[in-house]
Amino acid sequence: MSKATKRIAGILMTLVMMVSVVNFQAVSTYAASAKVSLQGANQPTTITAGSKFSVKGKIVSSKKIKRVEIGIVKASTNKWTKYKYDKKKVNAKTFKIKQAASKLKFQKLSAGKYYYRIYVHTSSGVKTVLNKKFTVKKKATAAAAAPSNTPAPSNNTSTASNNTFENIVETIVNFFTGTGQNNIKLTSYNCPVKYNFGTQFNVKGKITSEDIIKRVEIGIVVTATNKWSEYKYDNTAVNSNTFDISAAAPALKFDKLPPGKFTYRIYAHTDKGVAVVLNKQFEVNTTNKPQKAINWAKAIAADNKYTYGKGYGEYSQCCICAGKTEKASHAQYTCMPFLAAAYAHGTGNLDLLNKGRKGFHYMHLNDKNFANNIGGVWFKVGLCKDLKIEDLLPGDVIIKWSDNDSTGHAWMYGGGDSIIEAVPADIRVLDTGAAAKLRRYGSMEGTPSKNYVMRFRG
Repeated sequence: MSKATKRIAGILMTLVMMVSVVNFQAVSTYAASAKVSLQGANQPTTITAGSKFSVKGKIVSSKKIKRVEIGIVKASTNKWTKYKYDKKKVNAKTFKIKQAASKLKFQKLSAGKYYYRIYVHTSSGVKTVLNKKFTVKKKATAAAAAPSNTPAPSNNTSTASNNTFENIVETIVNFFTGTGQNNIKLTSYNCPVKYNFGTQFNVKGKITSEDIIKRVEIGIVVTATNKWSEYKYDNTAVNSNTFDISAAAPALKFDKLPPGKFTYRIYAHTDKGVAVVLNKQFEVNTTNKPQKAINWAKAIAADNKYTYGKGYGEYSQCCICAGKTEKASHAQYTCMPFLAAAYAHGTGNLDLLNKGRKGFHYMHLNDKNFANNIGGVWFKVGLCKDLKIEDLLPGDVIIKWSDNDSTGHAWMYGGGDSIIEAVPADIRVLDTGAAAKLRRYGSMEGTPSKNYVMRFRG
């Protein structure tokens, strides 16, 4: 064994002991229940402008991978370049990185500093499995080229050993922290676990970093889709080594979340990239109100007196509220007023969805459900294309998008595989078909890029 090799081995052993004793605070900071690793991955260090670099390797996870993001990030802005691969439906425990190769055009990069970055999304959250900084140097011109009698740079053992040692250190740090950064800590923080709807939770804690924190993202993620909810704090001008999390509290309205599973997540951005500082799942307990809406809807569906149609007055005018149910032409509902009435009458709050018009029950086939005075009633769980039937709760309403509220559809998930809806054929309850219909909304029916699921807040 050479002296250089012995030196590396000694330093390496010391580093391992230091990490095992001291760095468990950092480990808990980035912890996620899914174990994700890289096998046989390569990474650029310094490349010449115009030179190709072919990525390889395999991502292996203990849980199914939902999504992978692989790409090139501009170091000065910490933002993705246009050379990015994003696979949103992996649904496997392994992923071959070479699938991203055609998107990662290293040869198109101008001179400068970049990151080669890989995010892996699982049910446990998102993990940075690679965040390697590299340099693109300018191509040498003929005039600037070294003369033929200039000796080539020495490729001695010392230089090669140092490069190897740096790679080993980075590999160890990535192994213990799950990211390329191990210098960010979170202290004196709190996390929700399980609570009843309407309960407020005020976040606190302190982020400390050896590197300047440029940006923090703190918010609530819908666990089923692994996407930010409407409750997110984003500070792009931190420019400090510390950040007080309580500054995000007003934006994080835990009391407005509907029942379901969510993730409390914190990202910190520095020159070294983005770190997952906290990623904790929590749950809001279910209530009996959606079931009451289901029961009311089923009762109407079982009563032959009620059929599909405009009914008494305007479309959103409730025939029951108006006391006009004797005539067949009056005792009618179309899809949205039927479901709106189910929640208003089922919960016993007839003013719930009336937009200030007594006896009117409103629902829309677009994002108007989240605006004005009915905006506090519904929570957007996510797009149909990002959800499975197992992610839904009984009482959820599925929307096939329509800009003008006339060409789409709204139906209620009744639990299991059941559908509750008002359609021209009838006001009905179907025992099967919900999972298939959700898949169609997410892939081919209506507008898959806009079709969504919403949940009652209460």
